[in-house]
Amino acid sequence: MQTSPTGLRVLYLITPALLLLLPTSILIVLLDRISRTAWNNSTTTTWLTSSDQLTLTIPPNSGLNATNSLLEVDVAIDRAPQWAFIGLALVAFIASILDSCAIWELRRIEGSRTTQRVWMWILFVVNFCVFGASIGLLGWASALQGAQKWSGIAAVEKAERATVETWSCMVDEYFPSEAWAKHVCGLSKATRLLLIPLALSALLVLVSAYILTRDRGSLSWLFGGKGRYAGFPDLYPMQPHQHQQQQPFLNHPYQGQGLPQGPPQGQQQYGMQPQVQRPAQTQAQAQDLPELQPQVQGVAGAGKTTFR
Repeated sequence: MQTSPTGLRVLYLITPALLLLLPTSILIVLLDRISRTAWNNSTTTTWLTSSDQLTLTIPPNSGLNATNSLLEVDVAIDRAPQWAFIGLALVAFIASILDSCAIWELRRIEGSRTTQRVWMWILFVVNFCVFGASIGLLGWASALQGAQKWSGIAAVEKAERATVETWSCMVDEYFPSEAWAKHVCGLSKATRLLLIPLALSALLVLVSAYILTRDRGSLSWLFGGKGRYAGFPDLYPMQPHQHQQQQPFLNHPYQGQGLPQGPPQGQQQYGMQPQVQRPAQTQAQAQDLPELQPQVQGVAGAGKTTFR
């Protein structure tokens, strides 16, 4: 069973949107929700201040003053990066659906040029926004993570507002007995680093959009140019192919004998001269009846006409 080249081409073009961008956006949301649930299960909420509180087991020789080797810390969470991750993932999810519809509509060149330009602009604008937002958000979240790190274990008592990733990773580093912190730290890092494949997926969709634009006449078509007329790549799209010219004419009087080399006999090249109908049947009757032959010859002679 042979596979259509056109079908494979559509599959290659739609893969970045349908099989890369869409699953990555869903995975970001899932990992963020899992890490947030694990964090909430490891903290208690203070009803008076509506803030989270951690109960940590102090390691030996830490220099911290606490009773029963337990330390209770009020935690202030900066949830701005998490909401930014969720918002970008939702935008990427919607973009992947629009990309799939656009590539499917643009798989053929035939159709309204205005409609195709609208779909093409959707591909470029939406995915450029996803690509730029992914790179910008990754840089901002990474810089925020580096700025909020603790200088030592004593900073836990004076820690300010920080992200879930910062809190969980710092607790995992300075309080090794807290096993939950390693789990939450890994999930938070994975959520942030998934912005890299998200940006690459959007970039691949932009490549697919450029390929579709090039088929229609490159960027000049995108900005209002005519592009390739009716989807034909040649200068003379209506010219028949060579194998069509060599086919014989069906039901033609010259079939099998070649085409006539000039005008038919008895016919001028630039027009038709009137011809006098000759009484052939009368001459045949005259041959059979000798007594009528002089009269027929007289009629035939009177019917001759000379054209100058």
